[in-house]
Amino acid sequence: MYRGKLVNWNDDKGFGFISAAELSSNTFIHISTLKHMSRSPKQGDYIYFEVERHEGKVCVIH
Repeated sequence: MYRGKLVNWNDDKGFGFISAAELSSNTFIHISTLKHMSRSPKQGDYIYFEVERHEGKVCVIH
């Protein structure tokens, strides 16, 4: 499991990117993986997450 900071978030489109020290690049995150949150994500939030490779790209799951 990784801990990362939400460095970019587009509320209208429902996605953003997380930066984690253990990962070499920012990682895509979709609003569907954040259903458990009681509010909308905000840039600067810290999130615990797991990653999955899909068609050569890394994206957030759980």
